[in-house]
Amino acid sequence: MQFEPHHHRRPAASENRNCARFPRYVVTFATANLLFAQIAISTGWGQELPRPNAAQARQIKEAAKASDINRDEVVVFYETSAHLDNDGATWVIPIHGVVYEPTVNPLRRSAMAIAISRLADSDDDARKSLNLIRILDHFLVDNERGQDISIRIGNHVVNIGKSEANGHFEDTIRLRDADIRNLIVRSGQTAFLPFEAVTRTSDLRRFVGRAYLVPPTGLSIISDIDDTIKHSEVTDAEAVLENTFLFQFQTAPGMPQLYRDCASKGIAFHYVSGSPWQLYLPLLEFFDAEKIPRGSFALKHFRLKNPSTAADMLRSPQEAKLNAIEQILDAYPQRRFLLIGDSGEKDPEIYSATAQSHPEQVVGIFIRNVTNDQLSDTRFLNVTKGLEKIPFRLFTDPKELSLDIEAINRDHGTPSTSPAR
Repeated sequence: MQFEPHHHRRPAASENRNCARFPRYVVTFATANLLFAQIAISTGWGQELPRPNAAQARQIKEAAKASDINRDEVVVFYETSAHLDNDGATWVIPIHGVVYEPTVNPLRRSAMAIAISRLADSDDDARKSLNLIRILDHFLVDNERGQDISIRIGNHVVNIGKSEANGHFEDTIRLRDADIRNLIVRSGQTAFLPFEAVTRTSDLRRFVGRAYLVPPTGLSIISDIDDTIKHSEVTDAEAVLENTFLFQFQTAPGMPQLYRDCASKGIAFHYVSGSPWQLYLPLLEFFDAEKIPRGSFALKHFRLKNPSTAADMLRSPQEAKLNAIEQILDAYPQRRFLLIGDSGEKDPEIYSATAQSHPEQVVGIFIRNVTNDQLSDTRFLNVTKGLEKIPFRLFTDPKELSLDIEAINRDHGTPSTSPAR
């Protein structure tokens, strides 16, 4: 699935009509199944955890009795990356997720659908499309505040704390490498630690998360998402709303293959984006459908309280992205990083500032040219000033980067080995 760049197309009214007028029970059933499938993608059902011994089973049972997670609530864990502490024997593992009730008020959904279709200046029937409902429902869930969350890692239970007003919960835990070595799951060149939410004994659902175990040395890619690997047209307010809510997600040409090639070389991924956390499950579905490598995610906090706030998603996340990138670089002072983004918003400026403050860690900046700019333009003369020997590429075809990435990986990558010592 690919778009030709710079050619925005809206469906004809007849196309919208063909997909818009579904009986209410069809919409409800389809939406429920789509949400169920996306939760399954996130939870990683099928991943088996070890069987506890008698003492551990009692601990898990007591935690299950105290679980705050109700049967009508869902827990989603966001994928994170863990790093080794200075002692080289302890993993520092960020845990981040959200708890919510997926029930949606149909009247509010209808009001938001109308508002978004008007903001996008789309055919009125577009507000009835299954894709709009599918995406919109992630923004209209009932986030649960004050829910106490515990997780099971192997045979041990760890309390993460209570969820905030937006349903998010977040903590960092520390585990000895020797204690989790047998729990590590390997998928291709990556390794991750699985864990799951502790639910009540009678609740047979499983909400499973993963933290990628990224070694101290080697090569990582910090990547944007919108207009870098997903076609979004962020410079056009109407288009970005359509590409987010009305249309199926589409890939930026050639980027999934480029990232697959990088992953096969053992390069780790960290996705830092201005997309809101509500799009996390649809993004995972998109990543898996297009075989884009998984990695840690840092998205934007956003609350859709009323129709007028829908346009807030378009505001630049520059400061938040800078902070997220800083945290990644601070966690891996010995790793080297390629920064890949696009020219649509502030990626060049953010990446240039990062490279100048971390010249030993940033080994390349690659910018997908979605604005038909030239390196000789004033903007890029300013961006590249002070980068010295750090390669800066403005590209349209990802194949242009192959030799650069191969050379950088040869110099800074490490053979694929177990992250555990």
